[in-house]
Amino acid sequence: MEIYQFEKGHLKEGKKIDLKKPTWIDLKNPTDEDISIVSKKLDIPGFVLRSYRESYRPRVEIYQDYTIVNIKSLATKKVRPTKSLRKKQITFFISKKFVLTMHKGVKEINNIKEKALAKENVRSFKNLNFLTYSILDEVIEGFEPVLESIDDHIDRLQDLIFSEAKQEHLEELFDLKRTMVNFHKVLWAQREAVFALSRGTPGIDSDNIMYFRELYDSILYAVDREELLREMLAEILDSYLSVVSNNMNEVMKVLTVIATIMLPLTLITGIYGMNFRNMPELYWQNGYYITLGIMATLGISMWMYFKKRGWV
Repeated sequence: MEIYQFEKGHLKEGKKIDLKKPTWIDLKNPTDEDISIVSKKLDIPGFVLRSYRESYRPRVEIYQDYTIVNIKSLATKKVRPTKSLRKKQITFFISKKFVLTMHKGVKEINNIKEKALAKENVRSFKNLNFLTYSILDEVIEGFEPVLESIDDHIDRLQDLIFSEAKQEHLEELFDLKRTMVNFHKVLWAQREAVFALSRGTPGIDSDNIMYFRELYDSILYAVDREELLREMLAEILDSYLSVVSNNMNEVMKVLTVIATIMLPLTLITGIYGMNFRNMPELYWQNGYYITLGIMATLGISMWMYFKKRGWV
């Protein structure tokens, strides 16, 4: 358990929970003892605190004196289509007197601590609402590398598919699509949570709602970009199917041309392959060579005709 308190506009480390001053309590991997202490000091039921040690979808719960906000932070910054997104949960208990955060080791929390306690940045963290906003902003900014990584994968797949569509590209497309579905679920649930805060909830001062409205605009931008990437992915999948279909048509066209050329040649060989005694051509001295010449001329003529028409 780590305790931080605001003193004269500065965030400083504290030794005990004292709600006479605005207080931030950070519980990393909270134990039963931590939860028991916090429950008594903050007057939050222990079973509520314990329940948020388990994984929940992003959501907002509003109580009389405080608001619970549960969100997901993306531990994955570079997307690999064959691997699922790694998510970490952060739970906020927001009150006018305190902010309690519960998590299992989240980089965004550590970043805020470093910034808040640094002498050159300490004044920017002026109150609990701004502290909450700053942590949420770090989480939302963490979506940007994921979106960039997905965009890079889509561009690469697009180039590969138009140069040579392979089965492995289709598999990667479906893996990336699965990743996008998971990311979409996180992003949209997060959007609803931030929207609730931007409308004003217990623990959020009316003077500070503007921070959360700005946050909502940021997550809307991420949502819009994610939707655009999903549309691009769907278009690439359609393009892959079109390229494969076109390649198949090219193969079938070549096979059809070959079969068409071979048809009259097969007819000729079939006629002269019949075992009738009275076939005058069988006794021609140069009949074999004449027949080969006719077949060659016919085959070459048909090939040139097809080529002139652009069929081969």
